[in-house]
Amino acid sequence: MGRKKILWLCSWYPGRAEPFNGDFVQRHAFAAAHYHDIHVIHVYADPSGKILKREENFYNREGVTEHIIEFPKRNGFISRSLAHFRLLQSYHQAIRRYIKMNGLPDLVHVHVPIWAGKAALWIKKNYGIPFVTTEHWAIYNDQVANNYFSKSKRFKYFTRKIFTGSSMFFPVCDYLAEGVYKLVAPVKYVTIENTVDTRYFKPGDFRGNSFQFIHISNMEDRKNVPGIIRAFSRLASGRNDISLVIVGPADEQLKQYARDHHSAIQFTGEISYLKVADNLKKANALVLFSEVENSPCVIGEALCCGVPVISSRVGGIPELVDESNGLLVNAADEEALLNAMATMVDKKRQFGQQDISVRAASRFSYEIVGKKISDQYEALV
Repeated sequence: MGRKKILWLCSWYPGRAEPFNGDFVQRHAFAAAHYHDIHVIHVYADPSGKILKREENFYNREGVTEHIIEFPKRNGFISRSLAHFRLLQSYHQAIRRYIKMNGLPDLVHVHVPIWAGKAALWIKKNYGIPFVTTEHWAIYNDQVANNYFSKSKRFKYFTRKIFTGSSMFFPVCDYLAEGVYKLVAPVKYVTIENTVDTRYFKPGDFRGNSFQFIHISNMEDRKNVPGIIRAFSRLASGRNDISLVIVGPADEQLKQYARDHHSAIQFTGEISYLKVADNLKKANALVLFSEVENSPCVIGEALCCGVPVISSRVGGIPELVDESNGLLVNAADEEALLNAMATMVDKKRQFGQQDISVRAASRFSYEIVGKKISDQYEALV
């Protein structure tokens, strides 16, 4: 069947204020654009002070048309309420502009229900266009502090309304689907994993003389990076043949903590998507030790590079990692993490780089994930 016009309304998406915000949503868009015409609208109220006045920018990247609207968000109840009004007003204006220039879309795709889902409810009511929803947020559990239970009645009301008004739900893992099913509403779903750009995330030739572990995250508390540092430091004591690279926005306190434990720990800071690929190609194993997760993009990226994974057995991670491509340990069990890292270094478990990469690419590549999205569009439209 022919290409369809799909309008994406995204609560999270990269912009000037937050260049890494929802970059996984953007990659989903790139994947879907292999099969359909994707137009993204993202509106963001920036509380950081980076955006001083309303900015409206258009881009065309990887076959995706992006309409990004950003404006400053002030503190205070009245200012926050005004920001909410401006968000929805900006979505409505951008949608009208899209329809004027392109005609009605065949389908609307929401990424992260609040706030974009409210705009989807509006377009469904006023134009009769159905919508589907993808969620990425790790709040549908009782393990993180800022979870679904902590949200306001208004938030819960609209979240439920968006999910139940959606023609289909696309979680990035079954674990997330089960959380939404239990806490929000028993909605129909089809799991569509995060996607990886396999042009860059593929096996590399360099592995060096020492065994290099790598950790990649946003350094939030739930990632338990200090636990990784402690386990690595015990393993590396008295050795010079292993190292640890930590990729992400680590603060000075964490860096000092690492220096206090072992000198063979390097920090890269926050780096681009392509540099993440370069660093993974130099690594022998990815290490995650999170307390809670949905479906970390970095696992798919590591596997596409042929890099085995050591991770805590939480959330949707067991859907990605098994005995063929890594080792799983219980969350917060540093002794188990230490043993898994030692096992990986001592090569008591052998992992085939090419086998891991080929199987991962057949699951996470743009072509594969884009086709899964396209099949759902075709079935609904």
